[in-house]
Amino acid sequence: MHRQSAGRASMSNRRSSVGPLRVKHDNNVPSTSRGPGSVNRRSSGSSSSAGSRKSTASKMSHGFGNNRRPSSGYGRSNMGRDVLRESRPLSDKSYMQREIRNIVDFLQENNFSHQLSVKQLMSPTTKDFIRIFQFIYNFLDEDYAVGQKFEEEIPAKLKALKYPYNISKSSMFTLGSPHAWPHVLGALHWLMDLVKYAMNTTTTTLLFSAEGEESEFDGQAESEMLFDYLEGTYEEYMSGQDQYEVYEKKLRDAIHMRNTGGEMDLGNIAAEKERLQAEVEELEQQQSRIPSLQEQVKARTIDCERFSAYLINLRDHKKTQDLKMQELDIQLGHTDLEIGELDRELSRLEYQLEHQELSAKDVERMQTELRQANASLDQVERENQSLDQEIWAEERGIAKKQEELERKVNEYNSLARRLKLIPADAENAHGIDYELRLNFHSIHTQHSPMLDFVSTIKPALVQLKKNLNGEVHKLHSHRLNEEEALDQIKEMTEGKREEIKKLEAQLQRLEKEINAFKEKTRDEVQAMTDRLTAIEQKKEEIRASSSCDINQAKEQIRQMQSRYDEAVQNMKLEEENYDKFLTQACTMILEHKAKIQNHVKSLIGKAQECVKTIQSIELPSQPQSC
Repeated sequence: MHRQSAGRASMSNRRSSVGPLRVKHDNNVPSTSRGPGSVNRRSSGSSSSAGSRKSTASKMSHGFGNNRRPSSGYGRSNMGRDVLRESRPLSDKSYMQREIRNIVDFLQENNFSHQLSVKQLMSPTTKDFIRIFQFIYNFLDEDYAVGQKFEEEIPAKLKALKYPYNISKSSMFTLGSPHAWPHVLGALHWLMDLVKYAMNTTTTTLLFSAEGEESEFDGQAESEMLFDYLEGTYEEYMSGQDQYEVYEKKLRDAIHMRNTGGEMDLGNIAAEKERLQAEVEELEQQQSRIPSLQEQVKARTIDCERFSAYLINLRDHKKTQDLKMQELDIQLGHTDLEIGELDRELSRLEYQLEHQELSAKDVERMQTELRQANASLDQVERENQSLDQEIWAEERGIAKKQEELERKVNEYNSLARRLKLIPADAENAHGIDYELRLNFHSIHTQHSPMLDFVSTIKPALVQLKKNLNGEVHKLHSHRLNEEEALDQIKEMTEGKREEIKKLEAQLQRLEKEINAFKEKTRDEVQAMTDRLTAIEQKKEEIRASSSCDINQAKEQIRQMQSRYDEAVQNMKLEEENYDKFLTQACTMILEHKAKIQNHVKSLIGKAQECVKTIQSIELPSQPQSC
């Protein structure tokens, strides 16, 4: 008892670094000072503990998945991190429409307060996106509201939820643009799927899903029973209680119910069995409808395929006829214009013919002039067509050059935004407007953007390049020092991992010893039971053999009964000692494991701070010479 009290005192001293102090209450004073969080400690504690274990494992797997130590020098890899490539066809119109349709259906099913359509979400406004994101995220955090700096807050929330791809800050400024919206839409669809999974998943499923099939028939899973027992006893222990008869009785009843299957109503089971057998015989006597139904299914499947092919052909034919109809409408409009012009010309010629007198020579001369004019007109039309073709070819070449120039200007502006040169009040702009704006109508005037590039932007870029070359070497040296420090932290973390593995091995060894002790105790109880049975049989034999030895047999039975009671009492004491030992061992192991986890979390936090510091250092790439 002295050793147990000393062990308990040492455990209470170590508990101060893991959780709240144990409060010892008086038996006459109600324990009303537990705080508001003690009412739902069982449910919240289990979920929070599972979440903390999951987050710790994910951080360790993401932050320290690569054990290879990078070499110190230029040209090293990106610290062993693999950049995930997007495998979803985000830019595909049909895929985008399917994602938008899923989001709209989810919003309508959950009573979204604003009306949205698929067409509206193909190019949404920033206000609509913020409303949708906040509505979906409120399923995870009811009190969440998007702040003013949504362009920084929303990517940070997605990153905290372990979204595997990066959402840049610039894409949040241009949400409705064709190059930014598909990626933001993919992230929003991923968040909706995450919320759906969370809505359809319970804490019991996450904690005890490995024994789901077994618990379906046998009641509560063994790991769940032990978890409830340890949780309840630990809560009572922290509140100052030292006796756990209620939880022990509940655990014994649950184990007994699991092993024996409970008291079943055999009569109801037999009646149910007879009813089911009668139903099975009745079904077996009936003629099977499966072949006819299968034939009907095959025929309807063939009809559906034919109708689907016919509908596809009709849609293609409709599109072709619509295109032909549009072309005919255009041709009809041109024909109407030509007919109008010809009618006006005919009216003018008839009027002129009616109000003038012409001789046969004048008519012949006019016909000759008409033929010459028609020949000249045909030649002019041929020349006009050749000129139109040349003009079309030149316009196509100019359009290609303009598209190439727009692409180059967009690449330049995008790179300038990444380098924080745009807008003029950016970090590295220093009041200079580096943005190029194309206006093809004013390209040959005095205010041409190309003149601004040559006279203003290019000299400023050359000077910025000179200023940054010196900083690059300083940042490289600083980065090398930080990476060396990060390597040291990784080595320390690996050492702590080895310690955790050793402690887990020790825990497994203790569990094996406990199981062996259980087997030994069970064998001893069985031996006592067999011995008692043998004593009862001997008692009957003695009673039947002779009546004169009854007193002597009774004396022997009394002695054996006293020895049996004494053995049972010793077994109960050993069982109580075993329960205390098991509780103390589990408490010590859990406390030590929690301490190691807290230490590992602190190391991981320091490592992540170092990684964030290194990643925040942006090394400007070597700009090409202009």
